[in-house]
Amino acid sequence: MSESPARLCIIPARGGSKRLPRKNIAPLGGRPMLAWTIDAAIDSEVFDEVHVSSDDDEILDVAATCGARPRFQRPDNLGGDRVGVVDVCLATLDVYERDHGMRFDELGVMLATAPLRTEDDVRSAAARFAERGDAEFLMAVTRYSNSPLTALREEPNGRLVSHWGREMFTTKRQDTPSLWVDCGAIYLCEVDAFRRERIFYGEKLIGHLMPPERAIDVDEPFDLKIAELLLAERERAAPRVEVAA
Repeated sequence: MSESPARLCIIPARGGSKRLPRKNIAPLGGRPMLAWTIDAAIDSEVFDEVHVSSDDDEILDVAATCGARPRFQRPDNLGGDRVGVVDVCLATLDVYERDHGMRFDELGVMLATAPLRTEDDVRSAAARFAERGDAEFLMAVTRYSNSPLTALREEPNGRLVSHWGREMFTTKRQDTPSLWVDCGAIYLCEVDAFRRERIFYGEKLIGHLMPPERAIDVDEPFDLKIAELLLAERERAAPRVEVAA
């Protein structure tokens, strides 16, 4: 029997944010938003290690309080809004291997701004990834609420034109392809493939479809209000049970 792959989960959570200041720890359901993602990662029992990558002391304190105290802090050269998640993950994998002697077979990434995914979502995504032996990458996706094929583009003269061609406006919806969008909730990949392709949209990519009520990505104040309403509805249906220390 083959051993289970060693899995690392990285939750990238930098301190800065322009559209929603301090969004990674914005209050949501009476807790910092980051806490919901940490809970889902740990409670899923999918990962051998859950690492919150941040250059912000307050965020690192929140991570520690939630049971995910990082072994190391994100270096200064990986701070700021111009550094991508891919670079952060590659650097984190290197530090684990070089400084801690820990090498992982699979990498999971969960954005703190997708707080409504549950531990069951993580488990089912991991199971799907394991079942598809030909896949090197998995991405949680959801359906577009409005088809991007009907997108409009403003021209320099102020007129609106169809971005994809006017025939899209006369095509019946059932005749258009099913289009999904990355929702930021869960990414899974083989570490060797990730190092090789340096992207989450790898060639051997499969999707894990999530319902819209758990696939919201908080990027602006309006998104946070929607998340608060959805979370309150979920908590009423199944109240969260706090475990005593």
